[in-house]
Amino acid sequence: MTRVELKALVCAASYRRLLGDDSAALHRRVRRHQVYFLDTPELALRRCGIVVRVRRTHRGDDVAVKLRRRRPVKLGSARWSPNLQVELDALPGYTVWSAALSHPLGPDMLPAKPAGRWPPPATLLSVEQREFVHTHASVRVEDGGLQPHGPIEASRTRTRSRSRVRLALERWALPASADLVEVSTKCRPTHALARADAVAALFADHGIEPAAHQQTKTDAALSMLRRTG
Repeated sequence: MTRVELKALVCAASYRRLLGDDSAALHRRVRRHQVYFLDTPELALRRCGIVVRVRRTHRGDDVAVKLRRRRPVKLGSARWSPNLQVELDALPGYTVWSAALSHPLGPDMLPAKPAGRWPPPATLLSVEQREFVHTHASVRVEDGGLQPHGPIEASRTRTRSRSRVRLALERWALPASADLVEVSTKCRPTHALARADAVAALFADHGIEPAAHQQTKTDAALSMLRRTG
């Protein structure tokens, strides 16, 4: 079943406003991780609607290949993969359909430090992920044109259960750029309208307004990384 994820970029001050002032409890709830994107210097994969995201967490590293389109497309053999996740991202003003294949990475596959030597990107992707890229993009990951973009220092937490709706809050700290803060919540398609109303009411209660220019945090981050890189 396709899930719906309601999401919006908000100002950095909203992060604290939604979570409250208990800094000790906030620290315990936050999960921290590092994010990189693999793409050409000109972001050729992104122009094809493909995002390759590498994530480092204390629980282990993983890589995800995500296809984004304004409308659903045929997925071929990937449709039957147990690793496939299909979502509809609903942002203020527009929606984006996405399909993603995730794959865990073994220990020590990534460099210990951001400036360390990266393995060839093709070795980080599973066979089905490489086929997925080749099906939907004109870029071949084996050609050696991909490079890591990042790192992004990310932190993720959730609002307390007493809220009318549980929200995920994610803050991305980018090199030489302002932080990105995204508020999101997932639900079934049949619950999307009611959930959107609940989120709007929660925003109103806390005096929070979505950012004037809405886009996915991935698009915003890649644009910033390219400008500052």
